[in-house]
This record gives sequence, C-alpha cells and structure tokens, in this order.
Amino acid sequence: MPRRLPGRQAGLATLVALAATSLAGAPARADAPAPGCAGTAFTDPTGDAVDASVPFVDQPGSPNLDVTGGFFLADAAGAVTANIQVANLTTDVPATATGVDWYMVWSDAAGAFDYVRASVEPGGEPVFSYGQVTVTPANTLYQDTAETTGQVFPGANGVVQIALPPEYATGTLQAPFAQTFEEQNISTPVVGLGNLADADRAPDDGGGQDYAVGGCTAGASAAAAGAPATSGPPPASSPRAGQAPGSSAPSSSDAPRPALRVTTRGASARSTNRSRALRVGVTSNVALSLVRGVLRDGRGRTVATGGLGRLERRGILRLRLRRALRPGRYTLRLTGRDAHGATAARTARITVAR
Repeated sequence: MPRRLPGRQAGLATLVALAATSLAGAPARADAPAPGCAGTAFTDPTGDAVDASVPFVDQPGSPNLDVTGGFFLADAAGAVTANIQVANLTTDVPATATGVDWYMVWSDAAGAFDYVRASVEPGGEPVFSYGQVTVTPANTLYQDTAETTGQVFPGANGVVQIALPPEYATGTLQAPFAQTFEEQNISTPVVGLGNLADADRAPDDGGGQDYAVGGCTAGASAAAAGAPATSGPPPASSPRAGQAPGSSAPSSSDAPRPALRVTTRGASARSTNRSRALRVGVTSNVALSLVRGVLRDGRGRTVATGGLGRLERRGILRLRLRRALRPGRYTLRLTGRDAHGATAARTARITVAR
C-alpha cells in the first residue's frame, strides 16, 4: 500500500552553520558502523528535528528521529548498505504516532527516486524495506516494493543500517538525503487513512554527495575511511571533483547553467494559516528535480518546508507550515538539480500581510 505524504513533496532548508554536533564533530558508538573510504555523504545539525504531529504546536522532535549524518558502505562482496546516524537512537514511538520511519532517498540514473527505510511500530521490532517515491500533483507517495534486511545500533550517535537490494546497488546514487517521519495511520473496516508527519531532513538543503557503487569497498585504506566531511554548509552545495569552488557548472559544456526564480512575493497570513500551507510560484530555465524549499522567519527559525519531485520550467511549490505565520518578512531558500547534477539555488524575500 502506498504511503502518503499529503500536500508535501519532500523538504529543504537554508544553508546554516553547523555549530552543533555532527558526524564530523562527535564520535560514533564503538560498535556502530562508521564512514568508509567513500566518506560521509552528508551531515546535519543536532537538535533541528521537530514534532509536526499536532499542527501549529511548536515543539522539538524526538532525538531518535534527529538525523546527524548519512553514508553508504560496501563490503568486499559488493553488498551496499545505507547508514543513517541519529542523535540518540531508540525504537521508541511517540504517543501521538502509530510508528516511526527512517528513510534514505536518492536519485538513480533513470531519474527515479529510490529509497530504503526502517520502520518501527509501538512495542515492535524494526522492519526494513525498499521502494520508490512517486510524485503526484496532490502529494508524494512512498511505495514499498519488498522487504530487505538491516539492523539498528542504538544509543548516542546510533546508526540505522539498511541493505540495498542488488538492483538498487548499481551505478551512481545521486544527491542522497535522509528523512524521518512519525506515522499517523487510522484503519477501520470501512476506510484506511495514513499520514507522515515530518520530523527531520538531512541535509537541510538539497542532497548530499553522490555515491558511486563499486568506487571503493571495505578493503580500501583506513586513512581514506577516517576522513569524514568537515562541518559547514551541507555538502549539496560543495563543488564536485574537478570543479572550481563556487561553480555549479553542468557536465556538458553546451548545457545552460540551471537557474531558479520565485514569482510570488507576498501572501496573506490569514489565508495561509487557514490552509496550513504557503503556495509559492517558481520557475526555472531548465527542467529540475529534487526542488526543495524552506521558509525562515526573521529569527532564523524554519516555519515551512516543501518540495517538488520535478519542476518543468514552471510550477507551484507548496510549503507545509510548521507554525502559524505572523505578518512580517520571511526568507525563502530554494535548491534544485538539473539532468547533469548541477545545483541551482535561489534566496527570495516573502512578505506576509494580515
């Protein structure tokens, strides 16, 4: 059964200074897996998880859903695992939820969004699965294909490790990111309803470093394995190998540089709070995927997030509110990737009136 995320199509946030603990700044558990020769795909600040299960109630999220980093590992036989590190890993489920989920999502060579996930219900053991993300005009569907294997390493800086099926462990896993949710499912003989309440997304902005399957294995040098990404802005905006700092040039010299533009400059607090979402018009000069948006208030707090699986030149980005908007000026940060993997970014001001 597809898992539905109503009115939301993945999220993103503004570039932030990683002053909090991350994979680069805190030791992992002794028995937990650590980044190997491929290094860390992404890091994320500690303490930015939210509990969005109750609309407009501003409260921090559970530490077991607070992602601090992620990486891929391959063994000598070529088996690949996705590894999601969290601030304090347990299998506890909040009282307001019917389950919790940890996802690792990436884009494959065909442009599809693949994922692996771990899920826990109250009092149960973790269940591991894989599938694909399907974006519709109304929502985003996480559709499981089958079960896979995995394990959890609980405690501070714990790791959720999930095995990729062989058909996913091939080529380059592009712009990976982790997403955690609180499940809210209602099932009766008449109807079944489901919702995924956002908890955390890592990195906050865009996606992490691509992972080339087969590029390195457990037999690679320990020196390379011990070099996690340094703290700073999420690596989605870091230059690729052979690319000049600050450049986001596509691999094809004939392709135009991707660009985003925001066509909405104002909104009404009353109508936005009533619908619990802010709709923003966006355009691009080329087709983009993984378009992410985050809205922050004047104090730098994230107040709304959303995304589009794909933007074909023009579209509407629906930002789901984390808290009620007050009249004032807000900052919207957008990112997206073109077909060559080049990143487009845009920051715009949004004025909210009464």
